[in-house]
Parts: sequence; structure tokens; C-alpha cells
Amino acid sequence: MKIFQLTHRHIFEDGSFEDKGIGYFRTESDCYKAIDFLLSKPGFCDLPKGFNIDELSLETNQDEKNINAVYEVTCDPVDDRSDVPLLGVFADEQTAQSVANTWPKCLTADGELRKAYVDKYPIGEINWSDGYDTYVWYKE
Repeated sequence: MKIFQLTHRHIFEDGSFEDKGIGYFRTESDCYKAIDFLLSKPGFCDLPKGFNIDELSLETNQDEKNINAVYEVTCDPVDDRSDVPLLGVFADEQTAQSVANTWPKCLTADGELRKAYVDKYPIGEINWSDGYDTYVWYKE
């Protein structure tokens, strides 16, 4: 099964950047509809070229029509300047939890144990509330 991840990158004057996960969509066309919606919103209208679409493959035995969400596995970053590492995106929660539970626990730059997390994201929704204003958008 193919799925499309939409993100936005804000590059600051000092060269640092912040990536925002906007959502997962069934088609690339749905990503462009979301971009069109966001282009008039604060934070996005100033950086219209910051959008990125990645095509991902999900291994699943389920009928694609029955999959309404994906499960993203991330872990703590190595330090405050690092991105949150994406360990994988899965079609079912059980597989995602298994990956999170078996993730090798390594240390951050401060010597703290890194943990893995599972987050559920509905397919076809703009679903973030971090940073710029939060917007409610249509669901497929």
C-alpha cells in the first residue's frame, strides 16, 4: 500500500530548521489539496516552498480501504539540535508497538536513555497542533 507523508520545513536565519509533520494522505493529489488550503495560513504563506511530499510503502495484509490511520514510531533525539528520528510508519498498531518495544535503547548526548513512541495519525487529515496555528480541515 502506498501512502503519502506531507511535511513542511521552516529554515531560520541562523541555518537551523524545524520540520512539521502535517499528515498522511492516500494520494499525492490529496497532499496538494492540503498545501493549497495551508498556503493562505500564517507561517505557511511566508514559506510556500517549504512543503515536502514523501511516498511511503506500508506492508499490510489488510484491505487498503479498511486502513483509516497509520502508526508512526519515533524516538527521542540525540540532542536538542537533532530531529526526532522516524523509525517507521505502519498500518497496524501491533506492529508499531513491537518495533517501539524492540528499539535498541541507546543514550542521548546527555547520557539519558532514548525511548521510542507510537503515535496514531488519521489518514486524510491535517493533524498537527505544534508551532503555527492549528487548523481543522476535512477528513476524506
